Amino acid sequence: MDKKIKPVSFANLETYTEHLKAKYAKKAEIPTQVSALANDAKYQTEEQVAAAIKARVSSTYKAGGSVAFADLPELTEANLGLVVNVTDKFTTTADFLEGAGGEHPAGTNVVVVKSGEEYKYDVLAGFVDLSGYVKAEDMEEVTAEEIAALFEE
Repeated sequence: MDKKIKPVSFANLETYTEHLKAKYAKKAEIPTQVSALANDAKYQTEEQVAAAIKARVSSTYKAGGSVAFADLPELTEANLGLVVNVTDKFTTTADFLEGAGGEHPAGTNVVVVKSGEEYKYDVLAGFVDLSGYVKAEDMEEVTAEEIAALFEE
């Protein structure tokens, strides 16, 4: 197929101009802002997205204050997401996600979660004892030769 561009001649220029005028006459009717369009795809506004995020985040965890281990909240739907700070050191029971026998220091946060069909306690961000590590200020300089000597027979 030979598709060549046909030049506009002066003979049909007036017809072409009228065609363009008719084509762009409705330009004023074309929406220039999103708010003028129909939201048939149900897109969310910035405010709707922010509200949905806030609702989800605020419903995930609820502050429950500080309690002794013996006074942990009941494992019920009403307490789902309730976070409490346990004021004494404790050992987990079968009511915990990690199972019985886990030891945690005072000040550990515990939340009520749903696991399958039952409610359990979940220990949040445990305590890591780093006392066995050397502090930067206690380190001594070591030469490459000293390091190599460690690996010699």
